[in-house]
Formats: sequence, C-alpha cells, structure tokens
Amino acid sequence: GGSGSQTQPLSIGVESSPGGILTNLSVAYQSPGSTATLRFATVSNAYGTVNVTIFVSNGTNATDSVAQMFQIRVNALPSIFDPETPFIYEDSGTNWLSFTFTDPDDPPMSLRVTARSLNPALIPQETIGIGQAEFSGILDYAPAKDQYGQTAIVLTVTDPAGASSSISLPITILAVNDPPTLDPIQDMVIDEDSGLHVIPLTGITSGASNELQ
Repeated sequence: GGSGSQTQPLSIGVESSPGGILTNLSVAYQSPGSTATLRFATVSNAYGTVNVTIFVSNGTNATDSVAQMFQIRVNALPSIFDPETPFIYEDSGTNWLSFTFTDPDDPPMSLRVTARSLNPALIPQETIGIGQAEFSGILDYAPAKDQYGQTAIVLTVTDPAGASSSISLPITILAVNDPPTLDPIQDMVIDEDSGLHVIPLTGITSGASNELQ
C-alpha cells in the first residue's frame, strides 16, 4: 500500500445571534472552491447589532472545523413627522411651524435636520432657518416680497450613519390686495390769475408689480 492525503469535501454553515433581526441567512458554496457567498435579509422594522458566525468543516468532529465571527449593525432609519402647514399671506414676513422627529438607536443631538425650498422665487432659501431641541424643531421661513402661489419645503433628518428620511411640506401663499401708489405732490405757490397749470403725477401703480388691475 501507499501513503497520501485524502481530500474531504468542505461544508459551510452560518449562525446569527440574537435572532429576530436577520432572516434568510444562508451560504452559497461548492466544494472545494475557495470562495463562497453569504446571503441575508433584515426583518422588517428590526434593528441592532448581530453576531454572525461562519463555520467551515471538512469532517464530523469539532477539531475538523474552523469558525470566524463578525458583527452586522442594522441601523434604524430616522423618522420625521409631517406637521400641519397653514395658509400664509403674501408679504407676511417670517412664519414658523413646529415639527418632531425620532430615531430609535441614536441620540437626538446626533441627528441633523435640514430644509430646502423647492421654489426659491416664492420662498427664498436664505429665509429658511431650523432650530432643534431634543426630538423637536422649529422651521422659520418667509415668502419673497409681492409673491404668492404654491410651493413646498423639504425637511430631511439624517443620522450619523448617513441614513435619512424626508417629508415635503406644502406651502400655500395667498395673495393680498396691495393698495395703489402715488408719489407725493409738493405744495405750490402760484400767482393770482396766472391761467392754466399742468402738474405731472408720478408713481401711479396698482400696488404690486404682479397685480394687473
């Protein structure tokens, strides 16, 4: 007889702990290949840190296997809640509304809230401000002068891992009837029996450049 080594078929298994976060956990492998593919999905609305262990075995005894463990962190998405957005009026100055947001696995001060005007001609970006305190915030905004119509402001909350959620707040700016204008007229002194006089009147408008009356 002769001596030599016998190649045993390899098998790969996988386990995770704790349960309830990952699902459909499997390894696609064909012996004696040197690579394999780990597949998994996440359970709906589940988050947390999972320990995953990969076992490679060429026999039935414990000494015939090797294991590698690593962690997968499933990051919970932050949420931002749609506040009521009342009508505002043309040339109404600064308006504000309050909103709330949350993230089940990150502290509130680690979250960043931003706001973007979808129509800067109606609500200029530079008029928008955000204030945060814990899981609540204040949005300040102001319509552009003499402008009215419909637009929206997009609020986005982002966590430290870069996950984010957004909502679109519809904003309706109602037109107001601006008073007409007339330039001041200077007082005059005219002579008695001086005949016909013509005085030019200037600055006559309907009150706003976007009003046709």
